[in-house]
This record gives sequence, structure tokens and C-alpha cells, in this order.
Amino acid sequence: MSRARMLRIACRVLLTLQAGLVIFCIYHIVDAFSSPYQSEWLTGTFLVPYLAVAILFYAFCMFLTHLVIIGSDHTLAWLWSLPIAAVTLLPYSVLLLDSVRLMGT
Repeated sequence: MSRARMLRIACRVLLTLQAGLVIFCIYHIVDAFSSPYQSEWLTGTFLVPYLAVAILFYAFCMFLTHLVIIGSDHTLAWLWSLPIAAVTLLPYSVLLLDSVRLMGT
């Protein structure tokens, strides 16, 4: 398997994870406006602007990942995928660590 093919496969996985984050944020926006509020921090007016910024940020990351897929024949294309992967995996690691912390209590 060539390096370019492995990079394209890795970037497709990143695109899937980024799409999952966008869907996660859209779900929370819909949930913020459709469910009764438990606290003032979960209101739609507080939460929605930050989620909209997160959606735009991960959409931009999806665009950059697509550019890496297009330029995967370049020898240093994999260097572009490392920071994109770190930014993409950060929310997943926070969610995982939070759930592990809650299981321990």
C-alpha cells in the first residue's frame, strides 16, 4: 500500500470524525431550543453561538482535510494531517476522559 493511499484512508477517517462533530453540535443546538432548560448555562442564547463557531471551525477542518486528500501525492502532505488530526481528536478525548471520570465517582 502506497503512502498516498494510506494518507487518503486516514483523511477519510478524519472527515468522518469531523462530520460526527458537526452533527453533534447541530444536535445540541436543536436540543437547546426544544427541551426545557435545566440551568442558565444550557440556554439557547448562551450555548448556540459557541456551537455555531464550532460548526464553522470543523467545517473549515473538513475543507483542509479535503485539500490534504487532493495533495496526497506530495511527499510532505502527511505533515498537514497531523495538526488537523490533533484538533479533531481533542473533543473526542475530552468526552472520553469526562465519561471515565464520571464512571469513577
